[in-house]
Amino acid sequence: MFELRVLTGRHQGAALPLCGERWVIGRSGEADLQLTDDDVASCHGLLLSAGDGWRLEALEGGWRDASGAAIGAPGVLPVDAPFAAGGAWLCVSGAATPWGNVAIPTVALATTPPAAGGADVPPNRDKHARGWPKSLQITVFSLMVLLTITVASWILQPSMAQISTQEPQRPYLSTLQELRPALLAMLRDRGLTPAVRIDMDKNKLILYGSLDKEQQALLARMLLRFRAQYTLVPKLVNNTRPRETTLPFRIVQITSGARANVVTDKGDRLFIGDEVDQLRLVAITANEIVFNGRDEIKVKW
Repeated sequence: MFELRVLTGRHQGAALPLCGERWVIGRSGEADLQLTDDDVASCHGLLLSAGDGWRLEALEGGWRDASGAAIGAPGVLPVDAPFAAGGAWLCVSGAATPWGNVAIPTVALATTPPAAGGADVPPNRDKHARGWPKSLQITVFSLMVLLTITVASWILQPSMAQISTQEPQRPYLSTLQELRPALLAMLRDRGLTPAVRIDMDKNKLILYGSLDKEQQALLARMLLRFRAQYTLVPKLVNNTRPRETTLPFRIVQITSGARANVVTDKGDRLFIGDEVDQLRLVAITANEIVFNGRDEIKVKW
């Protein structure tokens, strides 16, 4: 399992689990990873899963490597190699890799330079300069007249200006038969099938399934993006629920105190710190027993 990590910037410490094949990075709220740092475009670029590796693709912005150089096509990205989007450093790392393993580059990231305060003004030599040739004067005058007519024509047609500034219409999904394939494709891209099942009931499309915390967060982001991308006529209902985690054994005896321990139905006696079936006993309190491992499991007693 890999994740896209934010090493610096306003969102330092954020991580996006990489389930699927492509992820949008940018300032937009519809991006899979939203960055609001300087010089990050609305739809800055894409991170793509390319066979056994990763690849960057620029859209409205560009990428830079650890040396500060621009990353061009094909944009091959090694694991744990820092790269920059605008004013933030990112990297792709294994989910189990400690964050401190990737050194943050010291290269200063260039931001959009301000407009120059003023250009060098050449010495004033206009006093003795010759006038424009008459033919050039006629050409300039004609261009100004043409520009004036064009601007006036545009102002007198407000409907055309309004149409040109309208955002493109979102595609309509007016039936369950249109909605289901589009939603299923997005679920598959994020690795949420078969954990999430789809059922159709009258004019509703219902999602079922038991998901862990990571899958729940991924599904929530996906549904936000789906509703922003399409105009839905049928109702979309999320009936997924958190996955219930239980111990793979029963506890038959509990001892508290300085040498607190439990005994399982398999005859194992576990003290604090002992591990069985990939679950570590971490606490025995006055009213519950706590295990850590694949998930945190709390048992009341």
